[in-house]
Amino acid sequence: PKELLIKVRRIFERLDRTEIMSIKNKELESEVARNREDLVVRNKELRFQVFSLETLMGLTHQLNSSLDLDALMGTMILSVVGQLRVNSACLFLTDARENPTRIEASTFKGVKEEQVRAISFPYDGDFVRALRSVDGDEARPVRLHRLSDDPALEREIGPLYAAGFTLVCPVMMKQKITAVLAVGEKVSGQDFVSSDLEMVKALSESAGIAIENARLFNDLQETY
Repeated sequence: PKELLIKVRRIFERLDRTEIMSIKNKELESEVARNREDLVVRNKELRFQVFSLETLMGLTHQLNSSLDLDALMGTMILSVVGQLRVNSACLFLTDARENPTRIEASTFKGVKEEQVRAISFPYDGDFVRALRSVDGDEARPVRLHRLSDDPALEREIGPLYAAGFTLVCPVMMKQKITAVLAVGEKVSGQDFVSSDLEMVKALSESAGIAIENARLFNDLQETY
């Protein structure tokens, strides 16, 4: 009987070990499946980023080869909406290439015209100064909520919020703001990630050079 008990106990011990191994194997299979799903998602994201970079290169060439200001700004806005998958976007442009006094809505998509046309900023106002002081000589996107804590900016930021914009980026040229790109929420409802912000920055940099070239060409035409 004692030997039988020992055999039975060993059988149960083996069964327990088998059950434990089975549970661990299922956990491992689940983890492998999750990792596989993560790899698929990351692969899709990587492919989209590569596609976005290729598109950006083509867009930069297209913008820099155009001297039609209205056409290139239209292309810019369509590219922002398409690449970032946002509901709306607007490019606010300075009223003059040299010695500007205001920044006003120029080209937009996904927002009512009467609403966006009512938005403008004094070039020497608090909002433009805030963008300049935050970003220095680089065009870096700024989330509006980061500026909303300043009471001095409430009056100028309010209309942007009302129009559905959540992100702004100064368009710089020769360390001066030549335009401001305002972007609405993403269609997915998700927040902007670092790759989105880098895309906005790159688009703004391309736009700055193209706008300067087109305006310079227009000035030369008017002169001669």
